[in-house]
Amino acid sequence: MRKFLLCTLIFFSSTSFGQSIDDSYYSVTIGGGLTGATTNSSSSLIYDDRQNLTYEQFNNDAKNNQTMRLNFSAHAWYNKTLGFNWTMQAGLGYLDMGFRRAQNNLQDGDLIHKEIGPGKILDKTNIEKNINYDYRFHYLDIPVWFNYELYKSKDYKTRYQLTGGVAANVLIKHQLTARLDNFTIDDKDKFQINNTGYEARAFNMQVNLGFKVIHKLDKETTIIVQPIYTIHPMSVTGGQIDVMPYSVMVHAGLVLDLNKFKD
Repeated sequence: MRKFLLCTLIFFSSTSFGQSIDDSYYSVTIGGGLTGATTNSSSSLIYDDRQNLTYEQFNNDAKNNQTMRLNFSAHAWYNKTLGFNWTMQAGLGYLDMGFRRAQNNLQDGDLIHKEIGPGKILDKTNIEKNINYDYRFHYLDIPVWFNYELYKSKDYKTRYQLTGGVAANVLIKHQLTARLDNFTIDDKDKFQINNTGYEARAFNMQVNLGFKVIHKLDKETTIIVQPIYTIHPMSVTGGQIDVMPYSVMVHAGLVLDLNKFKD
């Protein structure tokens, strides 16, 4: 019985010592990385009547020219120690998801998006002409992640944690930006397009997986670095084309000491 009580006391003492460093705290991060998407369609409805192109045909052609593009996020977080090496972090912030589609080496007479000038190339010069279409889904992001501590340094200044969780996404705006490379149409090299071809859903969910590093630089400053891989298991669009975005991002920021604001 004495051994049991002694072991219990040691366990709770060590747990309390670990939790005393940051039992609960607030933090802010900004994130940057790459976002892309998987797209699918089996619709035989007409997408472009100029060439009698169905949604399925358009998607099959377009996804061969899809690439990832840069994206951005910014979050405020509440972090809480749960015990047994687990912590929870709940956030609220902004998240940009989507993908890029390209039309490269365009020639005179080639069709482009209907809302770009006359909807086709009218230029017989030998200049290389490309268009990058950036599809953007802007979200209010509400993540709830759980972190499991894998290792902490002997001086408790650095912690390494495994991260997993989900996030709810509320659509703020969906837009398509076309950027013309090496040429202009109507003296413009950038077009904001209303008809994206994708019907964005107002609400969807993400699955997140990654890891977290917390490092105390000095008495006043603790930094956080958190690489995260994100997938949407369900389409973020309705209509004729399904879009499942994914991203690889690094979130970095600082722990906030609210005591500094108390006077």
